[in-house]
Amino acid sequence: MKLRFLSYFVLAILILTYIMFILIRPYEDDESLYILSGKAILQRNLNPFKIAYQGHYSNPFQYIMGSPIAPMICGFGYLIGGIIVSRIFSMIFVIMSLFIVYKLTNETKGNAVIALIFAGFSSSVILLSSDSLLDSISLFFCMLSLFFINKRAWFFGGFSAGLTVVSKFFAIVPIIFISTYVLIKKRNTWKFFLGLVIVVSIFAIMYNQLIKTLLNFIIVEKINTIKLENLKNLLVYLAYFPPIIIIICLLNLKNEVFRKYFIFLIPAIALFSFHILTTNYQSLLRQLPFAEFPASILLGNILVKLNKRTILLIAGFLIINLYSASVFVSNYPSYNVIENKLKDVNGRILALNPHAFTLAKRWDINATEDNVFSYYYFDYKSNETTNDLNSTMEDYETALVNNFFDYAVISSYSPPEYPKYVQIENLVRKYYCSYFKQNKPNGIDIYKKCVR
Repeated sequence: MKLRFLSYFVLAILILTYIMFILIRPYEDDESLYILSGKAILQRNLNPFKIAYQGHYSNPFQYIMGSPIAPMICGFGYLIGGIIVSRIFSMIFVIMSLFIVYKLTNETKGNAVIALIFAGFSSSVILLSSDSLLDSISLFFCMLSLFFINKRAWFFGGFSAGLTVVSKFFAIVPIIFISTYVLIKKRNTWKFFLGLVIVVSIFAIMYNQLIKTLLNFIIVEKINTIKLENLKNLLVYLAYFPPIIIIICLLNLKNEVFRKYFIFLIPAIALFSFHILTTNYQSLLRQLPFAEFPASILLGNILVKLNKRTILLIAGFLIINLYSASVFVSNYPSYNVIENKLKDVNGRILALNPHAFTLAKRWDINATEDNVFSYYYFDYKSNETTNDLNSTMEDYETALVNNFFDYAVISSYSPPEYPKYVQIENLVRKYYCSYFKQNKPNGIDIYKKCVR
């Protein structure tokens, strides 16, 4: 009874922590993309069965990162009460995942308080629960799958695993590892794969035109980037991920009591393998909960007693992760870092991501905003935005030289895999002067047309 009370107390503190971060968290670029897609589907401005993928996931009217399930939930929350409610919807899925952690830890005779603290207070989980993103929804289905697997309800475990993948395509990494483990270690699990195949097959039939794009994305942008020298980046990965969870679990797996719960460590091993090989850390913080939630169940079984060492370990974990989350929020590369200055910007604006720009200016999210042009859609010849990539670099240079744009808003960094970002930034700096430049790293720079 005392342990149950403490567990609910921890959950209550977690909810308050998440709500606090929901209110102070800067607007995240991808939030606008998911909300925009879901909002457009619900308002019947976008056909969810027609994918127009142009080669880059920044297109707001497509969801290469997942099926329409999660964007529709994000968009529904936004239509009810704006971005705060949309974020609360995301938080609810994280809380439901924590209840599964609580339930599984209790059923495996572990310490639910320890499991909840190590799962819920991780900096990556705090940030995930305060954003309206696909990952929280996919995480819930992943934990639901593990819950049914532990119950030996194979069909529902496989069905939930399928929903995990179609909610966020990256989740195929832990699901492949989990499915392999189920196939090797468990008997008569054909119902698991039946449930998995049903969900994935339905999605593949409905979105068959997307399969080729996904395969190309995986082969060209993921597999072709794998190099042996990437193993040196293991230390970088460890710097982000709280390695104490994995280390403690691995050291105790020689004990037969804990070995039967090895499946809860499988997603963490999957994430390690993927990131060590590809060194793709761009969305690492979002993916870490897929490792931390299941691993915390095993950790709760290992650290059953709240002795002095466990209390010191928990205290250190809490301090590090709460500090980490607050630092990340205060230095986040978001448009609202310079929100007050953005309010002064009026006129025609060239923005790399106009949707985050509209969020920062407190505008409603629409497909396009008057006077705000995305580099991705701008068609200089017709002086309008378009869904086609018609504009050439010559078009952009002509528009900049001829004073078509009053301002240009660009990131202070550009990923090397998108060379067009760099080319346009160079053109802006050639013809425009700094109107307001963010001093912090990863900020957003505003440039105004000037006479050199």
